[in-house]
Amino acid sequence: IGTHHPNEMAQTEAAFGHQLANMWVHNEFILVDGAKMAKSKGNSYTLKDITDKGYNPLALRLLYLQAHYRSEINFTWESLDAAQNRLKNWRQIAALKWQPLERVIDNEESFSAGLVAAYEDIEDYLADDLDTPALLARLSDVFSVAEARTLRAAEIEPFVRLLEHIDETLGLDLSEQADISNEQRDVITQREQAREAKDWAKSDELRGKLTEQGIGLRDTPNGAQWYRL
Repeated sequence: IGTHHPNEMAQTEAAFGHQLANMWVHNEFILVDGAKMAKSKGNSYTLKDITDKGYNPLALRLLYLQAHYRSEINFTWESLDAAQNRLKNWRQIAALKWQPLERVIDNEESFSAGLVAAYEDIEDYLADDLDTPALLARLSDVFSVAEARTLRAAEIEPFVRLLEHIDETLGLDLSEQADISNEQRDVITQREQAREAKDWAKSDELRGKLTEQGIGLRDTPNGAQWYRL
């Protein structure tokens, strides 16, 4: 685009001393509640407005990625809620890298090939005119499978590589999920034992202890899975 893009090139190449990109593109307009943003309408928000309401800035990034850059995106607080919930869910699934299922299940096909395929698909979707909406849908399908099965030990390495590649390309910090402490793992074990003994009061007490430390639990057929609240 005349004037605008040559100006950007002149500034950045003068600053860095080399060509930064072969192609310059920018997103379509962002609407707010279906209307163009304007201070006079009171529908213009800053990033500080977002964080002051308790939203993770990466939820806003994820919301933007859900629309193709050639299409207008309509910002609403409801859509940001949905993006925040999606980000939380993906982070919960990312925490599975620290809690593999060690036992082998007979005749169960490995999920490793599916994780490797998803890794390779990232490049294909981005090469297809930055088709981030289709890429997010692809990743949602993979994460749903990972969440439902609980990852096996042999599947952790390709899962971690996938998380790191998502962060390299989309910048969602999924691979940054830290492990819990040995003490917190002991509490989870104690809670499992309390549940087996049907001591629900003790189970609730131990779950509450973890909640106070920012750790949530999800009970599955393969045992409790933890995640950060």
